Amino acid sequence: MTDTAPLSETEISDILFMREEEQLAYDLYIRWAGMYPMPIFGNIAESETMHIYEVQLLMDRYGLPSDRIGNASAGYYNPVIRSLYYSFLQEGAVSQTGALEAGLAVEIRDIADLDNAIANTTRPDILQVRNNLRQGSENHKSAFLRALGR
Repeated sequence: MTDTAPLSETEISDILFMREEEQLAYDLYIRWAGMYPMPIFGNIAESETMHIYEVQLLMDRYGLPSDRIGNASAGYYNPVIRSLYYSFLQEGAVSQTGALEAGLAVEIRDIADLDNAIANTTRPDILQVRNNLRQGSENHKSAFLRALGR
């Protein structure tokens, strides 16, 4: 069900932030999948493509511009995302354990951001996507905790 009222500025910024945050997660996991032999990185990167797709559907539905979404090769539009990417990237480059710890931190951050974004809307379609993403991030968090032996 789609609410036909225009999105609030908060809803717009939350959707754009979430789209780029999901891109950040994908970019990091793909990079680490190429560096480390653990399948967790490739598996979760594949899941992140679905997260990206779900948020992109919201962007398309509400006519939000994709030109404000960056990636690892082109650079990130949002300065917070850009900073997080480089911080996590450095942590993950140290070792496989560092990448697992950074992946865990990505998912913890993602869950917190989703919780904030969930509180900022009452639109059923947006809430459904955010709740789906949150459940996925909880699963990813659990996978990283298991890989770290916790």
